[in-house]
This record gives sequence, C-alpha cells and structure tokens, in this order.
Amino acid sequence: MQALVGTLLLASLAEPRALKPRVAAALAKAPAMRNQIGSRSGRSFRVFCEKPGPGITNQAAERLESVKAGIVGALAGSLAAAPIALLSPNRLSPQWEFDHDGLAACLALSALVYRYAVRNDENPMLKQGAVGAFAIARTLSLLRVSEQCSSLPLSCGPPLGFADWAMIAQGLFIALESFAAFGGMALTLEVLFDKGIIRRFSRSS
Repeated sequence: MQALVGTLLLASLAEPRALKPRVAAALAKAPAMRNQIGSRSGRSFRVFCEKPGPGITNQAAERLESVKAGIVGALAGSLAAAPIALLSPNRLSPQWEFDHDGLAACLALSALVYRYAVRNDENPMLKQGAVGAFAIARTLSLLRVSEQCSSLPLSCGPPLGFADWAMIAQGLFIALESFAAFGGMALTLEVLFDKGIIRRFSRSS
C-alpha cells in the first residue's frame, strides 16, 4: 500500500507519459493488496471474537473443578490420617497442630496436582506413583535427626549410620500417616471422578 501511494505521488510530479506504465501497474496491484489486507483483518477479527468466549468458559469450569478437588482432597486426606495422627506422642501440642494444618494445605494442593497428573489415564502405576511422591516428600521433610548425630559426613549410629533406630521409628510413623492421608485423598477423588461429581481433567478441556 505504501508503494502504491509513493508511485501515485511521483506520478503527480513527473512527466505523465514516462510514468503512465508504472501507475497502471500499481493500480493493477491495488485490488490484490486490498483483498490481502482485508482477509488479514477479517481473520484477526474472527480470532478476536471467537476465542475469548469458549476459552473463558472452559477456564472458569476448570477452576471450579480444581477448587472442588482441593476442598475434597484436604477434607478426605485429613480424616484418613486423623486416627494415626492421634497416636502421636506429641498429639494436640502446638507443633502437632501446626504440622497437621500444613498437611491439610499440602493435601489441597496435591489434589490439584493429582487431578492434572492422572487425567483419564487408567494406568494404576501413575496414580500410585503420584501418591508415593507426595507421601515420601512429606516424610523426609518432617524427619528430624537425633541429637547424637554428627555432620560432614552425617553419622547417627547403627543400624544405618545416617539414621539410628529412633529416626527409623520416627520415619515409619510419619510415612504411615502420610500414605494414609494422600492415599485417602486419591481414593476419594477417584470415587468422585467415577461418579461424575468432580470432572477429570482432559486434554480437550
């Protein structure tokens, strides 16, 4: 379009006979250029008008399903872990309360990740792996070394060197509680997925 304007400007300043072929060629190209610009504008307008509606609707629906999954995951996992948590020697202490408030938050976030991770996949190893990853991560983060341990390299005594019997017992208790919590979360979500109360995430969503 700029070339067309420039050619017409030269035509007004130069000798008419010399520039007549150039003007004719430029005018011949004008309809094609106009059609090309019009098609681009129309395509951009269609993209602008068509995409936001369905996109916003799908995003709102997915957010609602994620909120539902998070709430259910926090409640179901906390209830599943409660009988084991109440067996802890420091039960009902401030640290115990803080740890289990954190567990509820982790369960809510893990429920979101679980929904997006497993999708419509029927592979049980994927589901078990997700639960195992959540539980092991929490177990290791809460495990505390014994007072007699020394560092660089870590040495705590028998039977493993880097972990004594007290640490092993502590780790087993935390692992049992964590697997109960995240396993209960996953099992509840799977039941609600199958009943259609919570929608599975799919690639087409």
